[in-house]
Amino acid sequence: MRNYNFIFGRYPFWMIFCIQIFFQQNFFADEPDTLWTKHFHNIGIELFYSVKETADSGLICAGMSKPFTSPLFHEDIWLIKFDRFGDTIWTRTFGIPEAVELVYDVIEMKGYNNDLLMVGNYTEVSTNQDGDVLIMRLSSEGLLRWTKKLDFASHNDNAFSVFQTFDNAFILTAYGSYFIPPKSDRNIWLVKFNSRGDVLWSKDYDLGYGLWEQPNKIIQTADSGFVIVGIISFGPVGPRDDLFIIKTDKHGNLLWKKIYGGSGFDSAEDVIQLEDNGFIIAGSYGNAGENVKLWLLRTDPNGDTLWTKKHGGDQPSWAKSVVRTFDNGFLIAGDTEKEYENGFLEAWILRVDSSGIELWSKTLGNSSSDEANSVQQTYDGGYIIAGLYTDPTPETWMDGYLIRLAPETITTVKENVNTDPKSFQLSQNYPNPFNPKTVIKFQVPSSKFIKLEVYDILGREVQTLVDAPMSAGEHEVIFNGSGLPSGVYIYTLKVNEFSQSRKMLLLK
Repeated sequence: MRNYNFIFGRYPFWMIFCIQIFFQQNFFADEPDTLWTKHFHNIGIELFYSVKETADSGLICAGMSKPFTSPLFHEDIWLIKFDRFGDTIWTRTFGIPEAVELVYDVIEMKGYNNDLLMVGNYTEVSTNQDGDVLIMRLSSEGLLRWTKKLDFASHNDNAFSVFQTFDNAFILTAYGSYFIPPKSDRNIWLVKFNSRGDVLWSKDYDLGYGLWEQPNKIIQTADSGFVIVGIISFGPVGPRDDLFIIKTDKHGNLLWKKIYGGSGFDSAEDVIQLEDNGFIIAGSYGNAGENVKLWLLRTDPNGDTLWTKKHGGDQPSWAKSVVRTFDNGFLIAGDTEKEYENGFLEAWILRVDSSGIELWSKTLGNSSSDEANSVQQTYDGGYIIAGLYTDPTPETWMDGYLIRLAPETITTVKENVNTDPKSFQLSQNYPNPFNPKTVIKFQVPSSKFIKLEVYDILGREVQTLVDAPMSAGEHEVIFNGSGLPSGVYIYTLKVNEFSQSRKMLLLK
């Protein structure tokens, strides 16, 4: 819920009640055009797991490349830097023969020369070595700075998500697998480390009654704690799989856990914290004997359900990634058999409003199986989707898939329009949360000297957006949070003795 508490400085009490809203706006998002689609081939089977926009408005994709002639258990890390048009700037592969090396997430390290940080798994099959968590730091040109492997004293360890913390360290979530006949188990791990890869602390969690847990996504929350979402398996005695969400404090101490699902396969793949400190979780929902549905779960700050929505009709559908849209709705990337059946997937993009109601959807790909694994909003308000493109041509077969969508066309309907503002007003920024840019609108009733400033949660000035005379009317500015850590920021409009503030959330 947005914070509508205004700070009025020394304005008299009666004037607070005289403030009115002079217009309303209803927004309708039209399906965006596809600017371009590209698929990328290396030396065998390729796909992208993660895409992120970089500070220079380029794109970085992390994925897997497996040579056609390689042994069965051999997969290499594949990393490509693109410009905003999808043209390749550089390509890197990392791997040794008879080893599995995978990277599932990549981020740009803000404040560290825009270096790249990747997490995944390293397993040396030729020596029967147990799998370890893999962390790699590269320069912005893709040159390797260091590699670290973490062993949780288990039989197989794998990291799926990494996040830069508010104090400019890093946090990853992983599982550790333990094979103790006659059963196996997986525990959740949370590891905080510095820019050199040195572990600062680690925590492990066993939710208690599952055979195993797989954490798929981690974010830092506005209170500096962490939220992890993923899958918990109950085995043959109960539901097959459910989604979980757990909340910790900033030291990794468990605060609460919640488990949701039907009688079939359920999963949580991505999570966003909202401005009321609740969460939106994207994943999949299944009942025994029914097709899996794309699932959106909206919770309050304690993880209790506010609403759920399922999408996909009669065909199996899965959510892989979700982002916030300008109007506080959501764009979800995933897969569906909506157009094709018998196991052939289409990359599927679903747009919903803030209540999870569908506004539009579109499928992407050809008549073979295609997947959308990751979506991010771009600097211009459009979207970039990365995944898998299956080409029926034997020489290529499976390629990395990159899709660029234009910004949505916004139809605005204004009611009770008054073009002559009678008061100062500062609107809530959109999108919120954002990464890395957001729009701030304000209105002034007459020409005044305006100051619009941004502060961090400790009250330190971060940036001055406006410090100049402004004419009467509505104005907007863009705040660019590139180079700033994730966290809560406060923007304040000051005019003489008038002051009004709102909060915004930068999540990277």
